[in-house]
Amino acid sequence: MHGYQLNIYGLHVNRSLIAGVGTGVLFYAGGALIPLYLDFRYIWSFKKISPFIYEDNGVLMNYKELINGTKMFINPGAGIKLKISGSLAADLGAGYFVQMGPSVARDSFVNLKVGVIYKPSDW
Repeated sequence: MHGYQLNIYGLHVNRSLIAGVGTGVLFYAGGALIPLYLDFRYIWSFKKISPFIYEDNGVLMNYKELINGTKMFINPGAGIKLKISGSLAADLGAGYFVQMGPSVARDSFVNLKVGVIYKPSDW
């Protein structure tokens, strides 16, 4: 499995709880899927190393077979955010990915996520 994602964090319920939307490209079982999902995160501290838990919920759309190829998924997990500078951080996490759909039995696996966070100083 190989994937790319873009998270847009638009809603800060409080300083520790963050909600956002995400999309990307997921290469799985010889095909490309497009995930559309909600991302929820709870961050414990805001130091150089900040642990967090997350829950992603959404759909994996197969653009070649939209009706029978689209699946639902959940992806709970945990990770750490490593602050590099005032506006730059790295994000490392691991989770349990479960997908299910009309034409495919439930499938699950452990996934790893690595990302870069850039937050402009005027946000």
